[in-house]
Amino acid sequence: MSKIIRKEQSPTVQDAIAPVNRRSWHMIAALVAFIVCTLMLTNPIARSSRLDVSPDISMPKNLHPFALPFITGWGRWLPKDLHLSSNMALSIYRTANIEIIVLVALLVAIYLYTLYFVARRVESEQLKFVRKVVLIGVVVVGLILVVLPGMASKDIFVYADYGNILGRHYGNPYFALPKVVAPHDALTVIADWNNVPSAYGPVWSILTAIITGVLGDHPILQLYGYRMMGLIYHLINIFLIGLILRSTGRSERVVTLGMVFYALCPLTLLESVMGGHNDAFMAVFMLLGILLTISAGKRGFTRPANYLPALCAFVLATLVKFTSFPLIFIFLIVLAIKALDLPVITGSLGSLNLRSLNWRETIKHLLIGGLTCAFMIVLFYGPFFIGHNLGAIARSFSLPPSSYASQNSLMKVAVLYLQGHPGQRTGLPHLVVRVLASHKLWTLLDASGLIACFLFCAWRSWIAPTARTLVLCSLTAMTALLVLTPWFYSWYVIWLVSLAATLFAFPMGRWSRTLLVFVTVFSISSLASYIDVGLLGHQLLFRYLAMIAPPIVAVLWLWYRMFRVKKAVPQVSTDKVPDASLQNV
Repeated sequence: MSKIIRKEQSPTVQDAIAPVNRRSWHMIAALVAFIVCTLMLTNPIARSSRLDVSPDISMPKNLHPFALPFITGWGRWLPKDLHLSSNMALSIYRTANIEIIVLVALLVAIYLYTLYFVARRVESEQLKFVRKVVLIGVVVVGLILVVLPGMASKDIFVYADYGNILGRHYGNPYFALPKVVAPHDALTVIADWNNVPSAYGPVWSILTAIITGVLGDHPILQLYGYRMMGLIYHLINIFLIGLILRSTGRSERVVTLGMVFYALCPLTLLESVMGGHNDAFMAVFMLLGILLTISAGKRGFTRPANYLPALCAFVLATLVKFTSFPLIFIFLIVLAIKALDLPVITGSLGSLNLRSLNWRETIKHLLIGGLTCAFMIVLFYGPFFIGHNLGAIARSFSLPPSSYASQNSLMKVAVLYLQGHPGQRTGLPHLVVRVLASHKLWTLLDASGLIACFLFCAWRSWIAPTARTLVLCSLTAMTALLVLTPWFYSWYVIWLVSLAATLFAFPMGRWSRTLLVFVTVFSISSLASYIDVGLLGHQLLFRYLAMIAPPIVAVLWLWYRMFRVKKAVPQVSTDKVPDASLQNV
């Protein structure tokens, strides 16, 4: 034993040359393959963006980013036209789409191999070197995506257009329409949402105004600027995940695995950097809130000076995009039950004396937390809402298409079916489709799912009011939100991937494994929203099934495996019995 200790404590020649051993070259080869696949991917993306076929993927007219043949030239050998349609432009677009699917599948395969390599194959002394290699690979891939002369979404110009209204024209993005305020500005001309008010929070609106104040009304500069910021958010999230895992005392292997899980995920890279979406920026505050929650648990969770910074981080995330609001409710539930100061119950729950619980402290902390949230919301929204009545404010939230329309969902499938069969008005199938095409139905399902998650969180917090419960319940609620939402885009899954990476900070039980498997598969299958090969009659239905079916099948397979293991060897789930070492985490 003493020899082993001395070997670990004193540097040796083997340790000095460890970064170049055989297994390290496996990692380097995987990252090189990842970079080469990304370079090859740039060609079909750039090719399809130059075609005016898809309203989302095509590059705006009169916008010509640098061609950069040393980037796109890696995929020149790919076939340009497989003659998939009589329309030449459509055929070229669908050919590029197939190539994108194949290359993204290769990226996914390399990503999964890298996760397996880090989890099972890499030697302990190589983990630090692996993290350096991964970060270098992320930066190289990110810079390739920053200068890529193509796009998969025009959201960057929507952000910049609202920032242009606020930062250069001093208009209110929640009430003033870009098409009315600045109809001739270059950003307004190419933005898709130039005739509706902003659907984003004031924190993001202020940031976009600052960016536009610096970059001006120049779409090309805005394109590269938002992409570079997306890369910065992505790197910040990687480091935050590492800090979260280290703060709970996880091993270097687990820390590396969690960082790689987020860093090399094709979806987070493509959507954060190439798409420049603000979801990665929202994830920064979500992860910061979780890190501060763990810190508060170590220093005394029920002290306002400890828990308010975490709560403020979650509020800031909500003020970027309101869809992160479940984190606030779940945090307050955990805080309230933690403040009750529940005794350890050895008998039945009926033996608990509810009057003996610390209700006064619970109410006090809920008031402090609630008033803090209200103050921050009024502080950021107030300047935009001054002078407008409640009816106008409510109307500003209902005008963006995301509040009443549908995308990449079962509701959208039903809506398109009704549009394609206008003469069919009777029969049970038609009635079912009409019900599925109702936005009120999906809003009700979303609300019901969130309420069920909040109640489940209250029960879980009653057992263990810890940061682990906060992460698990938040991830469950946001997963339910995305599965049931009528308005879905693949970049929303960035929320889930960032939260799922923090699961590695805690003991893995059945619930944790289920969420991790679902999010991993969903981060891959959600990219099916880009499929447009024209080989299927009901393409949108195929897209929806390709997105939602694989994660569900993967979870069912996992449950079957866990049931077999449980039947063979009875085990105690860490989801039911909280880890004593994490009671204050």
